[in-house]
Amino acid sequence: MKPFLRVFSFCLVLLFSHQSFSQGMTIGGELTDLDGTQIGEETPFLTDVVVTLYDTAQDGSSLYTETFLVENDQGVSVTKGIFTLNLGQGTTSDNLAQILESSDDLWIEISVDGDVLSRAPFTGSPYVIRDPAILLQRKSE
Repeated sequence: MKPFLRVFSFCLVLLFSHQSFSQGMTIGGELTDLDGTQIGEETPFLTDVVVTLYDTAQDGSSLYTETFLVENDQGVSVTKGIFTLNLGQGTTSDNLAQILESSDDLWIEISVDGDVLSRAPFTGSPYVIRDPAILLQRKSE
């Protein structure tokens, strides 16, 4: 299976709200090969995933790392290339809420079964931008 997990592109969707962050963040993505073909069959398989947040698009400092390992019963299920995971349910010693509150620009890097995907800006969904609590907070700043 390792040759099929050479992942070079991904689609990342962050679905969270300011008010419900204490329950974690859901991240979803699509794993494809170089030809854009989804990895995996209709039968789900579990794989190791590591999520790391950085302060820059290249190099920089790792601010947060969370692992989802099969051996710890935290492996991420992939079906026809599609996966979802919940930040806050893996293994980490970092405080994600503090990192998000104290960092203006974050970049996310996801590693699947040891293969590192390219970094992408770590941004919220349009729902978050429209969240009244966030809009009120921005107006008062």
